[in-house]
Amino acid sequence: MPHFVQGRSLTAGVKSGEAQGRQYVISSIPFANPDEPVHSADNLLRPLSDYPITTVTSGDRSRLDSPAEGSSELYHLASDPGQLTNLIVTRGDVTRELHQFLVRFMRETHVPDRLLQPRLEPRSRPEERWASVNATVSLQPATLVSRVVTATEINMLGILDSEPWRMVNQR
Repeated sequence: MPHFVQGRSLTAGVKSGEAQGRQYVISSIPFANPDEPVHSADNLLRPLSDYPITTVTSGDRSRLDSPAEGSSELYHLASDPGQLTNLIVTRGDVTRELHQFLVRFMRETHVPDRLLQPRLEPRSRPEERWASVNATVSLQPATLVSRVVTATEINMLGILDSEPWRMVNQR
């Protein structure tokens, strides 16, 4: 295997039938943080303007992962092969599981700490915070109706621009 390729050869394991793989697949351009230069498909060195998207796939589920706020997505490939319906808000359990696969992979392959740290926690989308607020309201309504929440406080949660907030305001 060339010295510049990260990984290991699976030739012997495939030929012998003893190859053991992971239960997930990771695909990404080289891990990097914004403003760091990377060699990509054309082998030209370019700085990144944002975090690259890393795809984590396990079975029929695929997460497009990014440390950038609101950039991660989740799809059920069997029912949505065109990846049109983002399930990241409704399937937090799957989102967390696939994200943990990514973190495990990065640790197993000794990705430098400067690249691992921004990716340790999945970044939530504003809609996830909204769903979380909705769950709290439905579980503990008596606690939350004790005072009116101001627009400033809602904006601090980052949900004023979210789709659920716009739908509530249009009613």
